[in-house]
Amino acid sequence: MLSSIVYGNDGLLQEMIEEWLVDTEEKINKLKEKTSVNFKEIHFLKTSFSMIGCVEGIKICEKLIQKQDTMDIQSLCHIFELSKEVLSQKN
Repeated sequence: MLSSIVYGNDGLLQEMIEEWLVDTEEKINKLKEKTSVNFKEIHFLKTSFSMIGCVEGIKICEKLIQKQDTMDIQSLCHIFELSKEVLSQKN
């Protein structure tokens, strides 16, 4: 999805990926500090994972929204780390 927004501008794509990484990591770190799931933060993360087409991240966020199970936060952290690796390889 990000690549369709920048219309072939590689510099802008790189900038958006860097912003995505920073914003998403901040939200995940805040989430890890909490003992309960915050709908607004999970929905933000779901949207973030949608922007890069990360289906597993979207699924885990949806599961967190539906079940409010904080154990899934670890899975979300793992998916984020994998996403960082994939995005780093594309640059």
